[in-house]
Amino acid sequence: MDSQTPAESSSFPLASTFDILPPLHTLLTRLLAHQQQAVSAASSTSPATSPQTTSTTETPLSPKKLAAAAGDIRARISRARDAVKGLEDVDRNVGEQQEEIEELEREVQRLRGCVEKIKGGSP
Repeated sequence: MDSQTPAESSSFPLASTFDILPPLHTLLTRLLAHQQQAVSAASSTSPATSPQTTSTTETPLSPKKLAAAAGDIRARISRARDAVKGLEDVDRNVGEQQEEIEELEREVQRLRGCVEKIKGGSP
């Protein structure tokens, strides 16, 4: 029997493959900063520094430039999707998995019975 766990024996993707929330948050923050600038300009108040743009990397983003700015996030999502498709048994449905679980539980019970027979000394 193989002593490796499934995660060790297969090429399980790194957790960072699925980490899209920080770049998505940054993108949305930049869009919000642009909206806040537009609202403040429309209301004819003096332009104030938005609390959302505390970093130089979070410059306001025009909705017209959203598609280009979201390219990296789309690529990350695509890589994550491909990583999931490459996992073993990802195409199996819940019913098939439940059947396998039931088979394995029956096998565990059978093996426990064998162990009990050995402990008891009966053949």
